[in-house]
Amino acid sequence: MSTMKYTPGPWRIAVWDYLKAEEPRKDLVIQNDTNRIAVLDWDEGKENPYTIPEPQAMANARLIAAAPRMLAAIKSVVDLYENNPDDLETLDQGVILLRAAIAEAIG
Repeated sequence: MSTMKYTPGPWRIAVWDYLKAEEPRKDLVIQNDTNRIAVLDWDEGKENPYTIPEPQAMANARLIAAAPRMLAAIKSVVDLYENNPDDLETLDQGVILLRAAIAEAIG
């Protein structure tokens, strides 16, 4: 397996307020404990036909923030299957991991 090239998780959603900026705004950010990973385009809860509405932007943010956990769950299930292809109880544990990752992604 190759070494990790992405920013380590867990990732989470944050709203950064720039109230004192020349043009006040809020950034919808995906971050870990030390870094901003991504900034999503969104309408900040205001009507704007050129940006993504807040509910959809938050759903997108949840999906992106869940990526490290989803990848870890997928890798775990593959490992469980490769090491125990006939052990249904072990594979059930993998399904539990996948369901938890899906729940995190869809909120």
